[in-house]
Amino acid sequence: GMWQFMPDTGKKFLRITDTVDERRDPLVSTRAAARLLSENRKLLGNWPLAITAYNHGTEGIFRAIDIVGTRDLVEIIRRYQAPTFGFASKNFYAEFLAAADIARNSEVHFPSLRPHPPLSLHEVEIKRQVPIQSLLKPAAVSQSDFFEWNPALSLTTTMIPAGYRVKVPPEKAGHF
Repeated sequence: GMWQFMPDTGKKFLRITDTVDERRDPLVSTRAAARLLSENRKLLGNWPLAITAYNHGTEGIFRAIDIVGTRDLVEIIRRYQAPTFGFASKNFYAEFLAAADIARNSEVHFPSLRPHPPLSLHEVEIKRQVPIQSLLKPAAVSQSDFFEWNPALSLTTTMIPAGYRVKVPPEKAGHF
């Protein structure tokens, strides 16, 4: 998915089964990424370390802190020598700052870019397991549209599991 959750980390924040893999859902995985970053911030005490831990892992950052003796990310990058603390981990925070700057100043970096309007989807929690077809027929929704709105669901899914939050356009929400 877009937030690159490893399965074990993802399972702390997301549903990952044969039927549902919420790492593929931009809405759900974004919320999970925010929760992970917030948890990292509380554990590590600052945003540079929290963001770096998103890539390198919280335990890996704690090892670096113990070995180098500081919570200063610049010093950790300069002095921490570990085979797993390579280019990606060392540059993750700087890449994050660059991406944030581009997002904030997209009109400067990409003056001809015209973003699409956001897709408006409502979430409706499914209280009990239900066959997909029993949801689609009354709402007059195609299976391809449904799976496009719900990318966490496997394309072979025939039953929506209890507790899953179905994403549908606002005008279809009443049918679900």
